[in-house]
Amino acid sequence: MGAPRRLQGTGKRRTLSWLKEPEGQKVPAGLDRKTYKRVYRLLEKVTPLREDCGALCGKLCCRPVRPETGIYLFPGEEAMLRGTEEWLEWTEQQAQEYDFPPSWRGPVYFVRCHGHCPREKRPLQCRFFPLTAHYLPEGHLVLIWETVALPYRCPLLGGRFPLEQAFIEAVAKAWELLLQHPLIEDLVRWDARARQQAARRVVPLTPRPAKKAGGTAPWQIVKVVRFAQ
Repeated sequence: MGAPRRLQGTGKRRTLSWLKEPEGQKVPAGLDRKTYKRVYRLLEKVTPLREDCGALCGKLCCRPVRPETGIYLFPGEEAMLRGTEEWLEWTEQQAQEYDFPPSWRGPVYFVRCHGHCPREKRPLQCRFFPLTAHYLPEGHLVLIWETVALPYRCPLLGGRFPLEQAFIEAVAKAWELLLQHPLIEDLVRWDARARQQAARRVVPLTPRPAKKAGGTAPWQIVKVVRFAQ
């Protein structure tokens, strides 16, 4: 079901409380459903490759390899799902108990599929893979190859297969919308600092930037880069 942002234990499964506030805490609201619908539509038709990338690896990312492998939903993204899908297993966790920014408090939702899902219902981290957003030390916002540790070897991360430019541009535009929310901005900066502390250097992969159609987006440059140890 795509790459996990973090590999976590399944934790204690419980009935979803959605955005119920823990006692004594104020949970920052996530993005509204209208924004998520726009982002989902942007990524509905585009794919990383022109052909089915699953044919390269036997759809490794769609296999439930380990019980702790899955993805986190973004704040408010759970509104795009019912919470009772037969193809999806949910775990509610507390953000402050895991590797999230300090601004993330209260419930977060960790999901893993059973090997097959309705394509139109895929969570965003599945749709973004193998790319994610990253801030360079000088403040430039770029798209990078996903750097999270995976329990399988994705052929797209090796750089052998150039990604479709339409996919890159759609992912950039989707992040542009998501980063309007402070919780997601905090998340991207938090992950960028973690990569920098791991002493990974940035190597450009493509000289052609994704085109941006006006607006006041935070992107100073939009290009795909990879990290090398």
